[in-house]
Amino acid sequence: MTRAYHPRSRYTRATVPMELRDTASWPSAGTSHLDVAGRLRMMRLRKITHDYLAFQPIAGQLKRTGVTHKQFLKMLNRALARSYETGQILGWAGFLPGVLRKAYTRKVDTRGSQPPGLAGALALCFQRVPDMKKALVRRILKRPKGPHEARVSKADIHRDFLVRCKAAGLGSDEWPFNTRFEGRRALERFVDQVLLENYERGVLARQGADAASKLRTGTGKDSLITPLLPYDLAEMDAHRLHLIGTVGVPDPDGLIEWVPIDRIQLLLIGDAKSTAALGYAAVIRRECNGDDVLDAGYSVVAPWHPRELCLSALHYDAGGGLPSGVIPELAGCGFGILCIDGALIGLGKDMIETFAGRFGCALCWGSIGRWDCRPLIERIFCALEEQGFVRAPSSTGSNANDPRRDNPAKAAVEARIHFQVILDLIDLQIARFNIAQNEGRYAQKRLNILRQYVERPELGFWCPKLPPTDSLHPELNVSVEWGFVRGEKRRPYTKYERVTYTNTTLADSPELIGRRVARHVNRDNIRDLEVFDELGAPLGSMRAAYPWSEHDHSLEMRKQINRRIDDGRIVAQHNQDYVKDGLNQLKAEARADARRARQGTSRAGTLLAREQQLRGMAHGARPGTVEAAVPQTRPPPPSRPPRRYGGPSHARPR
Repeated sequence: MTRAYHPRSRYTRATVPMELRDTASWPSAGTSHLDVAGRLRMMRLRKITHDYLAFQPIAGQLKRTGVTHKQFLKMLNRALARSYETGQILGWAGFLPGVLRKAYTRKVDTRGSQPPGLAGALALCFQRVPDMKKALVRRILKRPKGPHEARVSKADIHRDFLVRCKAAGLGSDEWPFNTRFEGRRALERFVDQVLLENYERGVLARQGADAASKLRTGTGKDSLITPLLPYDLAEMDAHRLHLIGTVGVPDPDGLIEWVPIDRIQLLLIGDAKSTAALGYAAVIRRECNGDDVLDAGYSVVAPWHPRELCLSALHYDAGGGLPSGVIPELAGCGFGILCIDGALIGLGKDMIETFAGRFGCALCWGSIGRWDCRPLIERIFCALEEQGFVRAPSSTGSNANDPRRDNPAKAAVEARIHFQVILDLIDLQIARFNIAQNEGRYAQKRLNILRQYVERPELGFWCPKLPPTDSLHPELNVSVEWGFVRGEKRRPYTKYERVTYTNTTLADSPELIGRRVARHVNRDNIRDLEVFDELGAPLGSMRAAYPWSEHDHSLEMRKQINRRIDDGRIVAQHNQDYVKDGLNQLKAEARADARRARQGTSRAGTLLAREQQLRGMAHGARPGTVEAAVPQTRPPPPSRPPRRYGGPSHARPR
């Protein structure tokens, strides 16, 4: 039954507009649900309509069809009625029986102990109390915006309805009080009707914002940005994996304490045309920052190499990997448009200037909460989770009620799920995803789709190679930090993150004092810096001053140590090995977190795992020895003897 159509005027063949006389352009109607007689009737009505608009006699045809002239004009006006929503006429569907019906209007009173039927009683009640319907609709749809009950039940709405009926002066002999259920069934149907007529608002009010966001997909409308070739459009987003890993922390005796760390975040970039994953960055941190965005972009440009896997049971599938490593022509290629969300990392200088400047791409920011602007990335994340991560013993599940969620931090410690193994799983699952069959591309493998575009020039694809880097514009894995040369009453030097750097070239160049220099910073290891003058001339590699020169350390580690020096957790002394002391302090804090009664993730353990990831496994390098292979482990603490009294220890009698 259609209620959205309403005839605005009564047409005859003399008043039908010229643009509506062509019946061939009318919207068609399905007749498969009709029987033989009904289909024959529709064929005759089509012929009658055509002859009527052509000013031919139709009286004999109407008589043989069993339709009066008044009935035919009524059906014709239904067919020419326009929709309030689309503005189009109903067309041949106006001749089908039951398509247009008016809402039933009750005329018989509902007073008395036994009223004659109850059809239309609720609509009649709304007529008697004009403001009631509007108030109920507002409560059902949670309007206007403001604090509302989380989910209003139909029983609560029925109670509110009865209260309003009593306030309006309806007596006990009137509907709904003169019925057994007091109009509850009619009101429940009314609630369902309101939710269907206001579908999006109803889903938002009943199921929440997450469910309402899914209504933006499956609308039948194509995206405004449609890629024609690979690398035309890319998508990037971050996702927190649904499992917890651990890091092995040795104590002074050489035993290993297993400490759970925060969930690893995956920053992924995918190609919208081939639906292949182009690159990623695994971030052992609570939130991603601009450096992680640059690392993800560098993984797209740099050739991919398989990792040296920690476990012998893990292996790469044949032909799997990232496009930059499997297809050599795609190494060093960029994309034209990048779709990202409105997070802060997408609004910073690293993203707008460095990332977009290196790729030469346009940035397309999605609206807040509009994950559907990047559907490819969401599908990849869902596939990776279901294929591997939620199946791990330390899985946190897809939601709080997932039965797979069973104390994941404790399970991670018992299973000794080292974070290096999780990093291996990430690379394996992404490599496997790229060679999986894509149903939207005729069941072809994603890498095979890219390979065909590269090998077949007639398809119109050319590899979008990026320009080479220079001394002042390095690759994305290196940050450029501008500074000045200092050297009043001493040899020239430059200071970066509170530490002085120099070499023989700079030390013998006092004319550079006060001039700007560009420091190329490898964020994974800032023990050494490459320095250039403001014109791009190289000044050579410079090492940090003692004692920072004793150990490799990342930029994040130095910032953490400086923060601990500022708040007094590390006492600065002459010739102190800050890197060693900072690592030892992190290990001590991680061991303390592991021995707590209520075991959760450790912030210190997360920082320690992050430092191990950066120092022991830069992008494209192979990981070193994994601490999970060390057999020595600390035995569990002895269990306490059972108490002889049920109360707490301080309540025992003396």
